[in-house]
Amino acid sequence: MPSAQEGLVGADLALFLCKFDNTIGRTLVYREPETAISAEEFDVVSEFLIPKPVLCGQLIVLRSSRVTLCWPVCLEDARYERNALIFALGFVHAGTPDADFCDRYGMVLRKACAHLAVLETESSLISDATREGDLAQLLSHTLRGLREHGACAVPADAGNTIQLQLPPRRRHPNVGPVSEHLVPVMVATCPHDIVRRWDLTLQKLLRWIDGTRTAAEIACDAQVDLALVTAGMGHLQVCGWIRLLDMYDERDRYACLPRLHKLANDPATREQLAAGMGHADGASPPSWVDLLRLFAAFQPIEPTGWRTVREVRALLPAESGRVDLRRFVYAGVLNGVLRKMDDGGALQRERGELLKRQKELEERERAKREAAAAPPRSPRMKPSASPPHSPRMQPSGAPGHSPLLTPSLHADTSPPGGLLPASAIRAVPPPATSRFAVDSRQTSVDRTSARSGGDESLSDGGGSPLL
Repeated sequence: MPSAQEGLVGADLALFLCKFDNTIGRTLVYREPETAISAEEFDVVSEFLIPKPVLCGQLIVLRSSRVTLCWPVCLEDARYERNALIFALGFVHAGTPDADFCDRYGMVLRKACAHLAVLETESSLISDATREGDLAQLLSHTLRGLREHGACAVPADAGNTIQLQLPPRRRHPNVGPVSEHLVPVMVATCPHDIVRRWDLTLQKLLRWIDGTRTAAEIACDAQVDLALVTAGMGHLQVCGWIRLLDMYDERDRYACLPRLHKLANDPATREQLAAGMGHADGASPPSWVDLLRLFAAFQPIEPTGWRTVREVRALLPAESGRVDLRRFVYAGVLNGVLRKMDDGGALQRERGELLKRQKELEERERAKREAAAAPPRSPRMKPSASPPHSPRMQPSGAPGHSPLLTPSLHADTSPPGGLLPASAIRAVPPPATSRFAVDSRQTSVDRTSARSGGDESLSDGGGSPLL
């Protein structure tokens, strides 16, 4: 397990406290050692160490030849001359810090400033000039404990104690934010003497972490606010007690990684892994050969892609029956043998099937609308007398429509949502005016037929009808 004493800065760590004085402005209240930050350096960076109230309550990092961490705090109260007190506690690293220096010591600064804010509210520890000696002694013991042990427990008064502990180094670089849909899985056994010193909320949540519940389900079952649950899970994840994984689903696809070769050549590890993969009832425990076959079954197949857990179960029913597949998948992910694959190809296929079914429904709706919009056919039509001839004759058909279009295509044939299927678009012929404009071989309407009042069709130079 990771320890808080790993990656201690030691003598390279310095501590300082500054505040905004109503008379002289930004001032340096305490520093240890004296070379932590000089007066000239403080004048240069004081605007960043004591910023505007809008920037308070967050970590500020200054990088030059040294790394300076600062956590400013703004306390608003009517008892102050400007109705607010701004102070900041900071660390200075004189050497070359580790990659996680800012994250680890930033968490210590945040908690230490929370303690100082409580002490200032209750006993005016920072604003009272007569208590500078108490403040200096408190900060000196805090710095000594962090340097030597990575933790401290300094009594401030009869009712308050500053308890700080440096978080251990992160063993897994993929540690990320806690989401409510992720499942916490214990990766180490928590000793009782360590758990009893934890926060009461963490002690309450610990019994609900069984590898089957998500963070949201744990909050519901334990009756704890979800924000407290996610904060607690994030702390346990950073300390290395748990790992957050995706919820187990047999429809998920996994890929077998080359780390399987290293695991197969380690007899102690593979036997220990096989001992924990059986069912809870303990009947027919699996062997390493069963696990090896199951791991090797997660291979890509055509045309679906990587195999799902359900497909592996169907492929190897005997081996799957002796193994708890949920534990098997979690153990494979935690040990780097399995990796969850993005099922983008399956999503594309499902989306294509949905679009195909939607298109078929649109075609049916269009056919129904065309059938409903078509006028009823009369069994026998009497021939009407020819209208009197005129130099310019209105074409036959509905007013405002081209005589080349059938009446059914003038109806509203668009499907719901305003989308017109491709088949309906192809069924609409181009307007008559565009045909005469594009094809130079086409001639105008036969004037002889127009003068005689006959119902002749349009034709091109060869005498064949256009439609």
